[in-house]
Amino acid sequence: MSIFFGSGCQRILAPKEPHRIARGWRQGAQRRDVSPGYKILKNPRPEGAESLPREHDEQSMASTLTNLLFHIVFSTKSRLPLITGDIQEDLYRYIGGILRNQGGKLLEIGGMPDHVHLLVRLPARESLSNLLRAIKSDSSGWINREWRDQRFAWQSGYGAFTVSQSQVDRVRHYIRTQEEHHRGRSFEDELRVLLQHHEVEFDERYLWD
Repeated sequence: MSIFFGSGCQRILAPKEPHRIARGWRQGAQRRDVSPGYKILKNPRPEGAESLPREHDEQSMASTLTNLLFHIVFSTKSRLPLITGDIQEDLYRYIGGILRNQGGKLLEIGGMPDHVHLLVRLPARESLSNLLRAIKSDSSGWINREWRDQRFAWQSGYGAFTVSQSQVDRVRHYIRTQEEHHRGRSFEDELRVLLQHHEVEFDERYLWD
């Protein structure tokens, strides 16, 4: 199982979030491709392959078939209860729009006033770090424009865990029942349990921001 964690993880560190102009479902922004451009270099045809038609080579490489599922969790800056009831539904829909613009799909979203959980399907061309950068910078910018009475910011890091197709329903249920999970349990406690369950090494001193 592949595991990534942004802040405080000793395996992979997520980059800090640059300031970017928010785009999402309300603005109707055109789809953006922030992934780097790649040039396909064709290898010479192997010996004995001259008899194969050129179309055979092209068709065999034409499709990239993936099902890249991630359970992602991140909090507000300093775990402040900034995701209030008046913005929660619009925020969740806005994040779904950002994912669509990036070619991904939001399968489930939920959380508490101080953090959010996502179950997403990523396109093969998009990196996880680019996706999280877009989600957090665009959504925080949008909130700060729409609700000028508060200053909103996300934490710089994130936790991301790969999910097999057989576990999708279980993760969906977990995300949908966040209020139940947090009866007597803080986000900090929940995150520690997730990291320990997925065997992610972390240093408590660098886990929070």
